[in-house]
Amino acid sequence: MQIAYSGSATANSAGTGIDINGSGVVSLSNDHRKGDNISVYNGAGDTYVHYQHGTSGPDLIRWYVDNDEDARLTEGGGFQTRGDVTAFSSSLSSDVKLKDNIQKVEGALELVEQLDGVTWNWKKDGKASAGVVAQNVEKVLPSAVKDVETLDGEEINKHVDYNQLSALFIEAIKELKEENKLLRAEIESLKDINNR
Repeated sequence: MQIAYSGSATANSAGTGIDINGSGVVSLSNDHRKGDNISVYNGAGDTYVHYQHGTSGPDLIRWYVDNDEDARLTEGGGFQTRGDVTAFSSSLSSDVKLKDNIQKVEGALELVEQLDGVTWNWKKDGKASAGVVAQNVEKVLPSAVKDVETLDGEEINKHVDYNQLSALFIEAIKELKEENKLLRAEIESLKDINNR
């Protein structure tokens, strides 16, 4: 990409990935990976994407709207956003080749009984929602809860990986089915005794 401007200039570097030749042509390098911080602005500059790399801290890509950070992609592959994530399809890696120490969940029904399904209103906007409380889940299935820093960095909140709860639900349903079979067998046995 080249940007031409009028005026005098000497061949020089205007910063990482930016060059000015003797004819006054400003050139942006196609490869900005060597830069520490790059921001791409739109309009008045209050909506932009900022790429942070190197000495400024961890690698991040941040999206700003009205000068507020609305989303972040971290160097570890994590993605945070203030709003909803909407997708037409999603999937998680679950291949047995990727796993060690695979164990069936035991006592799942008892674990599920310790969870509370709750409804609430979010403090930020009053919207109604339903699900579980992270602190409650953490006591039952610690691997399903992690601490995540807010986008503004002012606090850390607990987040629940709802996918992990499916392991409890699947095994709890199987336990209930087995209990149901035993109860049916007992009922049939009692019917036989009463019919004699």
